[in-house]
Amino acid sequence: MKKVLFTVLILSLLISGVGAQEQKPVIWVMPFSIQGIGEDEARIIEALIQSYIIDLGAMNIDFEAILTTPPQTDEEAGSTPAAGEDPDYILSGSIKVDGDNRVLIIEVVNIKTGEMVNFSSNHKTISDLALKSRALVQQALMSGGAEENAAANEVPEAITGQKLTGRWKGDKGIEVVRLLRDGTGLAVFSSGAQMSLSYTITGDTVEIIQTSPNSDRFYHPVPYGVAKQLVELAEPMKWKFRLFGDGLYLRGTKSATAVEYTGETILNLTYGDEREAEWVKTSR
Repeated sequence: MKKVLFTVLILSLLISGVGAQEQKPVIWVMPFSIQGIGEDEARIIEALIQSYIIDLGAMNIDFEAILTTPPQTDEEAGSTPAAGEDPDYILSGSIKVDGDNRVLIIEVVNIKTGEMVNFSSNHKTISDLALKSRALVQQALMSGGAEENAAANEVPEAITGQKLTGRWKGDKGIEVVRLLRDGTGLAVFSSGAQMSLSYTITGDTVEIIQTSPNSDRFYHPVPYGVAKQLVELAEPMKWKFRLFGDGLYLRGTKSATAVEYTGETILNLTYGDEREAEWVKTSR
């Protein structure tokens, strides 16, 4: 009984904000497929996920679509409910028991582009799954094409060494970054090269700087002859970030040496060339 009442309370709170919604992309939250847990528990988690979408501020939820369809089994999941307006995105997923783990899978489809992304996480208990599902929702929405809408509504967070510590998916050409609490780090490039880093925190901004000597493999896939010249000519790479999404995203700019070339001949170098960059946290 408590679970049912809690679900109704959450849905009531969500619906109370519908009238004040701004013009944003519309998302349908489809009933999740459930396996090994009760419908009441599934409904609670779905309601929490809906509240996380509202908190993120990137989209408006079509509540008519949500309220017309109950949680579904694996065979029933995926049917389209009647709704008030066509969606820009559809979010669906599943919650299942796999051995000792409770697995949450979230999938987002961008209707306009057809792009589909999905993410999953494992948890020991349903309570832990519910509490930690926010980060998975944010990751799915960001990767599903809602970056611009979300960024406009997000406020940068305070940065600490503890929040930065962990593994990050780097920007273009960087497979993984490991940041340590002592102000150092290591970036591993898709070429296999490793770059030593240091970082300093000032207010809500962190500046990350290349500290190791240049390597020709930092500049893959430019021709080898050009890359060898950049080892001597290029300035150290720098990133300037702010933290967003409950510590999940570092967003800002990368400063590096841009090169124009033909064959293996350098035509022009632009020092301090800046472009947008984002790192996504993958583990602590």
